[in-house]
Amino acid sequence: MKPWAFLNNPFLSRGGDNYKVAYELAKYTDAALNARIADPFFAALYATFHPLFVALENEYNDWKAQGGFQKGKTQTLDILLEELGFGDADLGVRSKIYDWNLEVQGVFPKGTPTYTTIFPNGVAPFQKGSKDARISAVAALSLALAPHAALAALKTTVDASLADLNTARNEQQGEISDTGTDSDEVRGAVEEAMIGMFSLYGSLIAHYAATPEDVEAFFDLEKLRNLQQKEWLVSIAPVTMKNVFKRTLANDRKVKITNLIDRDLAFYVASEKNDTSAAGSKTVAALEDEIFTWSELKQTADATYFNAANGTPDVEGHFKVEILPEGE
Repeated sequence: MKPWAFLNNPFLSRGGDNYKVAYELAKYTDAALNARIADPFFAALYATFHPLFVALENEYNDWKAQGGFQKGKTQTLDILLEELGFGDADLGVRSKIYDWNLEVQGVFPKGTPTYTTIFPNGVAPFQKGSKDARISAVAALSLALAPHAALAALKTTVDASLADLNTARNEQQGEISDTGTDSDEVRGAVEEAMIGMFSLYGSLIAHYAATPEDVEAFFDLEKLRNLQQKEWLVSIAPVTMKNVFKRTLANDRKVKITNLIDRDLAFYVASEKNDTSAAGSKTVAALEDEIFTWSELKQTADATYFNAANGTPDVEGHFKVEILPEGE
């Protein structure tokens, strides 16, 4: 039997695992109560809720300050991993693994036993998986290159990249460790504030029982609603089409597509999820990005399935899709 919906705390459900959202929800409500503080009823609610908001604000700001260091370390590692697996399409820079793979093929052609020993799973382990798994793939490559004198220079390059990745990972892990206690403290403040908001909601419903729509003014309903995903990083096998998402968007809403490989890829919005027809599709050239309106991508007026097509026979496609904010 499902729990009764009215027993669910929507503030805790929405803000419990997102400190930023919790803080913004509480800030909005605190301000709404403060604006009506001249009324004794709201003054009493404010006196109860405001201390919870202040506690959350203090813990959130402390956590955010510490998290800024962690974010910097994480960003450094993410950049190194992006350079490893995908390169920089904006700058036309190929990934390291692309160049390393070509260099190995120059000595041991693809398909030979030695090439397979060096790259037993191709380049996928350098582009997919957890951060540690991708770093481990570089370590394994270094070991696989060791017996081959002809690839000694490449091994030196790989080892240097491995050292950079390990340093960045260790620094990031150190900062994550430092933020552990702060995370526990802000989590406790979030839970108390979100429970306080649920209690406040009950008081407001009791006050506005005949006109419950008046309660809306005290809560940020946009923040309460789960926002839909607006960004995807996608891989697509050779000679394949793939559905990425289904959306109904305004015709003038813009979508940015970044092609992360050195082959062209095609994109279209179809009426059916498995529609392989790419008629009227838009091509994004190798290592380029393009911005299209939703209407430019749609094959029919009622099309809602954003699909991609990789016509290359031997290269896995990689691309990024972003639904841009309205007005951009």
